[in-house]
Amino acid sequence: MALLPWVLLLVGIPAGLYLLVSLPILFKEAIPLPKEIAGTPVPQVNIPRRISLADQWMEEGKFQLATEEYDAITRLQPKEIQAWVRLAKVLTLLNRYPEAVAAAQEALRLDPQNAAAHAHLGLAYDWQGETEKAIPPLRRAVELAPQAPEPHAYLASAYAEKNQWREALEEGQKAVQLDPASVDAHRNLGYVLEKQAKHQEALDHYQRAVNLRPNYAYLYRDVGRMYRDYPPLKDTAKAMASFQKAIDLEPNEPRNHWGLALVYYKEGNYTAARPIFDQAAQVDPTYAPAFAFSGWSYYLLQDYVMAIERFQRAAQLSPQAAQYQAALGWAYLKTGRTEEARSRFQRALELEPEQPLARQGLSAVGER
Repeated sequence: MALLPWVLLLVGIPAGLYLLVSLPILFKEAIPLPKEIAGTPVPQVNIPRRISLADQWMEEGKFQLATEEYDAITRLQPKEIQAWVRLAKVLTLLNRYPEAVAAAQEALRLDPQNAAAHAHLGLAYDWQGETEKAIPPLRRAVELAPQAPEPHAYLASAYAEKNQWREALEEGQKAVQLDPASVDAHRNLGYVLEKQAKHQEALDHYQRAVNLRPNYAYLYRDVGRMYRDYPPLKDTAKAMASFQKAIDLEPNEPRNHWGLALVYYKEGNYTAARPIFDQAAQVDPTYAPAFAFSGWSYYLLQDYVMAIERFQRAAQLSPQAAQYQAALGWAYLKTGRTEEARSRFQRALELEPEQPLARQGLSAVGER
């Protein structure tokens, strides 16, 4: 290489250009090639590590982060069953039920005997309000994994929805016996007991669930509801504190705001309740109960024009909800729009023949 300048001087510019161009070819063995060209294998994604990270976020109550990570894993490794199974559960916790069902079904396509996939399919159906669809996969999960607490816990809740009290209690108690440290076991047994009006026992299990997972916002809603709704336990300060904790943990969940607003509403403080209901609606513009109860707050504050606006939105979001049609009818009635009120009351009774507000409304219309 030391002779190169002299060679260039001797042969002139054209030769120099030739040498400059050809040197990389002549000395290619001395020049390191890019790794891809050299044949070095591209490092593989560490799927177990990523699942572990998503599991950690799940345990910490960071459901959105966990969802994103599980979803990314399924895209990288579409046959990774555990990612599909856990994605189904976290999507349920985020109220994304159709997506949760789809994730569980994909896991079952990959492994029809996967008990957790059956359990989470049933859980998604149950939370979506399709209890009849929930029970078969939950029973199958119990058959496949009789020693796992979660299938028993989810089945207990589904049985409670069907008022099958003996089966519900048996499954809930079985879940807790199998794993006293299972959040799902305590939470679902608490729900069974709440439905049976065993309020103190229900609260004890809800509180146990909170102690096990203090970062899960939805568990604080359970505790807050017990202090808000049941006279033997009624404690407004504790109810507010529970819902506020839920809001702190998960500010983008409308039911946290709605739950807190309902504390004020039940205390008759409609002025305080209304903006919190509106906050719930702002957090999720598709959450019909927020608009409905904001409407009732306006109605009880005698602002019927704003009540109509809120009730209309609730009815648009949930057109099959008879109670929203009836509420809108009452607001119309208060503003003298009698025929529109009559129409809404009639529609409510078509949807729910025994709807009490609609029946009362039609009686009031008849008196005018």
